[in-house]
Amino acid sequence: RLANFTVSALDDGVPEPNVTYSITLVQATGGAKLSYQNLVASVTILANDDPINFAMSSVIAPEGTNATFVVVRGGRSRGVAVVNFVILYQTASSSDVIVYPPGGVITFQDGQSVSQITMVILSDGIPELDETLIVRLVSLSVGDAVLVPPTDATLLIPYNDYPYGLFQFADNSRAFIVNEGTAVTLNVERLKGTIGTVQLQWEVASNSSNRLSPAVGYLTFAPGETAKSFQVLAVADGVPALQEAFDVDLSILSNTSFGDGLAYGFETATITIPDRNYPYGVF
Repeated sequence: RLANFTVSALDDGVPEPNVTYSITLVQATGGAKLSYQNLVASVTILANDDPINFAMSSVIAPEGTNATFVVVRGGRSRGVAVVNFVILYQTASSSDVIVYPPGGVITFQDGQSVSQITMVILSDGIPELDETLIVRLVSLSVGDAVLVPPTDATLLIPYNDYPYGLFQFADNSRAFIVNEGTAVTLNVERLKGTIGTVQLQWEVASNSSNRLSPAVGYLTFAPGETAKSFQVLAVADGVPALQEAFDVDLSILSNTSFGDGLAYGFETATITIPDRNYPYGVF
């Protein structure tokens, strides 16, 4: 006569390799006796619940580039697995990126252990601070697999297009010819972004003879401000001298972590003082 019983392998959602259990008959009742053979049976639960997660939990991608989020499947990688994902926009918005695949689903084919989500970071020419979003793996609709941490990956789009401004001397303030005793007004422009407070320093280079005064000064641009000006005097000392030219240079004292913020080629103004006080004499 035969009798049987059932042992169920419970679904625990934990990634595991092959696991083997031994089932042993240890006692008989009702006058029955155990045989000396075939008292042990083995049950093997095959590897299951392939783990799926992000290979990296953060990605940095500037505007105009692509960001790739690698999703990996461990274990046997057998059969098809379908993973659903969502985009959680933080300071970034849906207009900043194009997502592939577009439907919020990635598919692992049989034997495939690596897949990816790709984002095109659009270049919009708008001054912006750092922007972020989160890609989240949310569920599996097909496959013997489970999601394990990290299931979130953060995208950082670094600051771009000079959010604190691009500074330069205005077109009418890059070259002057002035006589002794004359003051000139130099205008400084803030292009691109106007976020935050930025302090500039201006300084007269090679001014050991103190022909220009003052020789150094500071400009503070408040949020939203786009223009500032300052004056420099060509000192009248009555001393005969040939023509001299002096450069006035801009430099940034704050928010330097956002780039130098100076317009290349327009960060210097030149002030020329012509011959004066009869340098060749009076005959």
